[in-house]
Formats: sequence, C-alpha cells, structure tokens
Amino acid sequence: MSRKIHLPEWAGSQVLFQRAYQFRQRIAAPVQAIPVDLFRISAALVVFGYLVRLFIEAPLFHTKDGLLDHQIIRDVFWFTSQPLFSETHPLWLTQGWIALAGILTLGIIIGWHPRKCAFGAYVIVVCSIRHRFLIVSVDDVIIHLLLFWLFVLPIGTTLTLRRGNGPAREQLVPGGAVRLFACNIALIYFVAGISKWGSEMWLDGSALFAIMSVRPGWFSNVITLDWLPPLQVLNYLALLIEPFLAAIPFLRTGHAIKKMLGLLLVGLHVFIIASLDVVFANLGCMAALPILFREELMRHTSRSLPDTGRWRSIDTFAAVVLIFIFGAMTCSLTQRNWRKPSAENKLAEVEKDLPSMAGGPEQLFFFGGLWMVGLIQQYRLLDWIDDRNFAVRVHIEETLDSGPSYEVHEYALVPPGMRSSLTLSYLLGATWLPIPPDQMPDLRYSILKGLAHRYAQSSDQNGRITVMVTRYRITPYIPKKPPEPKLLMEFRCKNGSAHIDSMNLNL
Repeated sequence: MSRKIHLPEWAGSQVLFQRAYQFRQRIAAPVQAIPVDLFRISAALVVFGYLVRLFIEAPLFHTKDGLLDHQIIRDVFWFTSQPLFSETHPLWLTQGWIALAGILTLGIIIGWHPRKCAFGAYVIVVCSIRHRFLIVSVDDVIIHLLLFWLFVLPIGTTLTLRRGNGPAREQLVPGGAVRLFACNIALIYFVAGISKWGSEMWLDGSALFAIMSVRPGWFSNVITLDWLPPLQVLNYLALLIEPFLAAIPFLRTGHAIKKMLGLLLVGLHVFIIASLDVVFANLGCMAALPILFREELMRHTSRSLPDTGRWRSIDTFAAVVLIFIFGAMTCSLTQRNWRKPSAENKLAEVEKDLPSMAGGPEQLFFFGGLWMVGLIQQYRLLDWIDDRNFAVRVHIEETLDSGPSYEVHEYALVPPGMRSSLTLSYLLGATWLPIPPDQMPDLRYSILKGLAHRYAQSSDQNGRITVMVTRYRITPYIPKKPPEPKLLMEFRCKNGSAHIDSMNLNL
C-alpha cells in the first residue's frame, strides 16, 4: 500500500520556477551565427538607404525654414524633447547628425563594433523621429525597431572584415534574442492582418483600390475604375493571407506551408513597395527573412545544436520590451477611434474629451514604457483607409508680372514622398496624430507659409501664384464627378521671397 506524500507549500512554486527556468534555457539555445549576421547586413543596408533619404529631406522637415512648426510639435507633444535636433541649428549640423548615423550604419555592415554602432545610430534616428513627430511614418517605426534589435542581437560573429575564430558555418551565438525578435516580427503581421478585419472597406473589397488612389500611392494620378476588379482579388488575398504570416517563426523547419508563406510574404512586400511610398518599412521586414528561415539556410551544416543555452541579461531586457510591445498592440486593437466620424467630403479631426489616442491608462502604460526606451510601435497598418479615403489633387497657376499665366506641377509646391503627403493632410484637416482643434489653425498657417517660402526660393520668376485643391471621397462603387477646386492660398513671389495675400484654413 503506497503512502501519501505531503509536499511543503513552497514545493509547487519551486517546481513552477524550475520549469520556467528550463523553458528560458530552451529559448536561449544557440543558433548558427551566419543567418543573424545576414540579417545584420541586410537590415543595415535598408537603414542606410533610409538615412540617405532623411539627409536629403532634412531641409524640409528639420529646419526653421521647413514645412513644420517644431514649436507647435513641442507644445502639443511635450514628451518629444530630445537633445540632438533643433530648428535653430544650422543645416550642416542637422545633416551632420544624420551623416554620423549613416557612418555608424556602415560600421554595422562591415562588422566594426556593430552593436555599439547600432546603439549610436538608434539614438540619432530616435531623436530625428521625435523632432518631426507630427509626421512619423511606418518607415520610421520599422527602421528604429531594426536598429533596436541590431543592438540587442548577438551580431558580428561572422561576415566581418576581421578574421573569425574557425569556420563561419560552425559559429554559434545565443538564441534568446533571436527567437524574441522572430516573435516581434510575427506580432507585426498578426496585428496588421487582424486589424484589417474591422475595416468596412477591406471587407467589401474596395480598400486596396482606395489606398492606391491616395496621394502617397505611386499610381494615385492614373488609377481608374478599370483597376477595381483585379485589385478586389488582391484585396481579399491580402486580407486572408497577412494574419497567417505570423505563423512563419513557429512552423517546423522545411515545412511546405512555411515555404509557401515565405513566398507570399515576399510577394506582399514587393506589391506594397510598387504601390506606396513605404519602401524602407517593407524592405526592413524582408530583411528579417534570414532569421525567420535560419534553419533552412543552414540545413546542410553537419553540426548539431545544443538543446539549451546561456540566457544573457540583455535577453531579459529584450523580453521585457517585447512584453510591452505585445501589451501596446493588444490595447491598440481594442482602442476607441479618437477621430470624429467623417461626414461626406469632410476629413476627421480630433474628438474632444478623449485621452491621447483613446487608449486609456492601460495603453498609456505600455506605450509610455516603450517611449522610455525610445520606441514608437504601432502595427495597425492600412486600416486607416475607412476614414482617410480621400483623393487630393493640387492645382497651381502662376501669373508672371510680365503677363502670361501657366499651370505648374504640384511638386513645385508640395514635394513628392510620404512625409510631404502627411504634412499636406494636416493642411487639409486630416489629423494623423491628435492635435487639439484650437491649435489646428496655427499649424495649418505654418505649413502654408513653409510651402509658399519653398516655392519662392525655387522660383526665379516674379508673379502671383494661385493654389487650388480638389478633395473628394474615393467611392469606387458609386462613381461621382469630382467637386470644383477650392482656393487654398494666393501669394506673390518676388526676388525669392513669398508674400501671402490670402489663404483658406477651413478646408
């Protein structure tokens, strides 16, 4: 007859902690170093391209004579203060910080103190984002996330200019941060995919048509209703496929479904790059493929990997950050819409008496925690089309003092690109971040003044410029005649200076 054994009260907790410890050690099991360093090189190349564009666009978004009023940004978003960028700094200093980040990124590529270089570039990029916080884009979100993980991951063991210890294919690195990074990538696809199921336009098949018709789209000026049928098919394919891309890190090595999802992932990002000006975010996601398919890349190696490994202190830091990202994304999926319902032909503004982003204290806790380490993460991508499905056309007429009048391309006033499109949307009343209604007129005036100043500096003619805007809802199932253009502003160019005569702040 067996005797019943009574364990002490603390024994259950001890077993639980022991199992948690064993689970942690399994997560930390070593992985081969080459895929991690392939990610290092590919991600750093994407970051370098992003910095080149940021360097070129610095006069537009980081200087006193640019398109943004940074004082308004600091007044509304007091928490965006940072030490590196200021509109009072000369342009050479602003571009110098961005160039330094580019040099550090080259250090990551060649493997020269890559983690230290990643940390330095991360600080500079984060400060740049906070300085122009009003127009933060998905490119910014993904790029500084990549730099964060480049600092955390055990990079630089292989594929560097210095000689390694033994054959590269035999090199192992701790796998804790690698697996946590794969979970972060999975979270991006899951939240981006599942949030679209709450969008009426994605569900009725018109979202993709509308997205390609808005201004950041490469084809926004040429797309017609003839594009609707094939775009509907792609709309539903994206709706069905994207949430399942989150399964890639958890599928068995070499599984046919994993390979198929990998191909679909590449196809999705290539299509988005060809459609919208969010190039670096999509290239950055594809840069993670060497880690997501690391076993497949190294399947011919003969070395067996240990089942457990060393858990680093920085892995604990990465795990805490990932928990905060998970909490922030959970709150994001359930948050209230802080925009007013859009009336016909009217863009949404901030609804009064709602907390920032309508997330409440829980969302503030998680987003605030991420903010403390420099991160801004928001994975609800392209589900904004329901209340942002407006096509915008800018019409410019210049009448020279000598007499003749002629039309001018809109790029002479509003430069191409995602950041310029976001700036223009604020000018037309669309708020991508919650701006108090009483501060919108000042913000719009500052943008108009910046646009007029830019036009005058690039023009060698003296005359009067009239800017008209056509804005209308994208409703592919009920084609409507676009409304008549409305006056945005009139100003005079004289000797490289702009003198505004009239403007419309109530579009």
